[in-house]
Amino acid sequence: MAEGFIKAPIEKYLITGIWHDHQFQPLYYSVHEFQNPGVSNSKKMSIAEVIAIIETDGLSVFTWEWDYKKGCFSKGNKVLVGSDRNGKYLYIEPFDRNTKNLKHLIRVNWFQV
Repeated sequence: MAEGFIKAPIEKYLITGIWHDHQFQPLYYSVHEFQNPGVSNSKKMSIAEVIAIIETDGLSVFTWEWDYKKGCFSKGNKVLVGSDRNGKYLYIEPFDRNTKNLKHLIRVNWFQV
């Protein structure tokens, strides 16, 4: 690799949190855009907006999860789009009831952006 050349990351967006309704169904996600260096402030994006980034724009989205031991965010897993009889949803592998809709992420209903 040539000196001074910075390889672009494979992730373009990072998801750190989730807004949900009273039944804990996702409404919005807290999304950060990768910038070199660092990341943008959080942007509140709907499920449809995040799905469009992945499916239409073809960009990679990863979770950015709080590491309690290190006291900082760490890159998590690639976000994937799934579908069932209720429509499309976001998830990471391994798939389970907590990773479907990214329910394992920090709940940020209290946060205003």
